[in-house]
Amino acid sequence: MSSKSPKSAEPVSPPPRGEIAQALANTAPEVNAEALFGQILNLLRRIESGMKDVDHPQKMSGSQLWALWLIAAHPGMRISDMAQAMHIHHSSASNLLDKIEARDLIRRQRQSTDTRVVRLWLTAQGEELAAQVSGPVQVKFRQALEQLGPQDRQQMSRAIAQVLHAVDA
Repeated sequence: MSSKSPKSAEPVSPPPRGEIAQALANTAPEVNAEALFGQILNLLRRIESGMKDVDHPQKMSGSQLWALWLIAAHPGMRISDMAQAMHIHHSSASNLLDKIEARDLIRRQRQSTDTRVVRLWLTAQGEELAAQVSGPVQVKFRQALEQLGPQDRQQMSRAIAQVLHAVDA
């Protein structure tokens, strides 16, 4: 008599529907530009919604929380590094940090050897908040991208770069 332990139940995501299911199953007909544009808009809406619809006691924007989590993950990071990670201009990052600093959640520290370099640190209150609030939508999207194979990520990166180049032209 063998005693096999039952498998632990893992949470199951609902199956994808419609065009997403077809695309995942590779059964969709050739994707035209309009359908692809619709998928991109859907993706952008989800990201935008995730950045805005954040429920927490401090009532911070998704961008402010993202900055807070970046600083928590990389104590002492430079403003320019944060701006690059968030894909925003240095001045926008500085304005964003002004709002977070006004809440006493971060502190800026100029480097003694080069006063142009400003390092970012969480205050005790900032550390507490970063630990309490769940991760931003960016984490979910990054995890989803990590689940893609290296070739899929490379192909996606090339295609996005081509689109961005064409839009900028």
